[in-house]
Amino acid sequence: MKTKKRRDALSAFKEANRLIELERNGGRWIAKDRPHKNKKKYCRKDSKRELSRMIDGSSFVLYNSFC
Repeated sequence: MKTKKRRDALSAFKEANRLIELERNGGRWIAKDRPHKNKKKYCRKDSKRELSRMIDGSSFVLYNSFC
């Protein structure tokens, strides 16, 4: 009986903490532990993203019209 009351108290405490954290973060969860991203390491995803930003539809149309 004693452990059941203790579990109820702990679960109520955890639930209250979750609600407080949600209110603090504007109603959404924010990750506490994120993997560290090395800035010096080559990242193909970032380089392709930059390339797609540099090449937009207008420059592609001009390239096709000259070929």
